[in-house]
Amino acid sequence: MKIIEKAIGQKQCFEANETEVAFTISAGFAEYPNQGRGVQDLMAKADEALYAAKMAGKNQAFRYQPFMADLSREQLGFNVKQLAQGLPGEFLIHKADGDQKIIFANEHLIQLLGCRDYDDFIDFTKGSFKYFVHPNDRKQVEDQIQKQIAEQKENRGSYDMHVIFRVKTKDGQVKRLVDLGRMIDNSNYGKVFFAFLEDQEKLAADRK
Repeated sequence: MKIIEKAIGQKQCFEANETEVAFTISAGFAEYPNQGRGVQDLMAKADEALYAAKMAGKNQAFRYQPFMADLSREQLGFNVKQLAQGLPGEFLIHKADGDQKIIFANEHLIQLLGCRDYDDFIDFTKGSFKYFVHPNDRKQVEDQIQKQIAEQKENRGSYDMHVIFRVKTKDGQVKRLVDLGRMIDNSNYGKVFFAFLEDQEKLAADRK
């Protein structure tokens, strides 16, 4: 898995008409012999994992999971499309430990930071929740999250978080966000946060 993540994480580009064009890679894989012994079986499962990775976002690598076989491509596409476009607010998924890698951001959040698209958003945040947060608020956010995790140790695998922090947009604006998140264990990424975010100023205005 680490080898695959390293490969897709490298800069990919080619030149056309004297212009450098960047592109991304998604990967799906199945393990031998645990998940299949024949080439055709392994290829079919890797293909299902690849499609799930593509639908989850760019630069993703997914290991085959049994639930993928129970979902049609139409179901996967519909569900992820609804998640990306239909949520009424900003939504973020990122790893909870290590590099705090950003796994998914919806269009509302990308626009809130003034980014052109997902790739621009990843470049601006360095692909990490750590750099998504305003530098002056990073330690405070980390301390609050760790405190809330410690207080919820008996939740057996899921932890609910509530933090408020600032972010800086591409054009230099500073916005304060309310973050309602949940940390869970994910088979592909380990511990991850699912976070709903809302502009605090906008939220206060809507309540008046």
